[in-house]
Amino acid sequence: MLNIQIFQPQVRTFSAASTTDLITWIDDNLRAGNFQLLLNLHQVLFMDSLGLGGLIFALKRVQAAGGRMALCGLSGQTQMLLEATEMSRVFDIYSDPSEFEKCLMLERSPQS
Repeated sequence: MLNIQIFQPQVRTFSAASTTDLITWIDDNLRAGNFQLLLNLHQVLFMDSLGLGGLIFALKRVQAAGGRMALCGLSGQTQMLLEATEMSRVFDIYSDPSEFEKCLMLERSPQS
């Protein structure tokens, strides 16, 4: 069974303040043994450099613990920022949570 935890910021601007909540959420999940983490950013309209730095910090933290962190719901400026900085190559990005879940299920299914 997949145990996907989803973080969905309730802000329009993802910045340093948002990353504090994100890191707390990640640490709580890693301590609880939850290693499949998804950030649903569909409500985020703007991300500044501190927000992007926080995402990178969070990704490294999850990977160091042997987990997986992905993003979904990107649009507008947040998507453009990730593409312009080539961070779209670093993060696993999905259109929505169900696409992430399908990907995990395919990875877990036995090879035919």
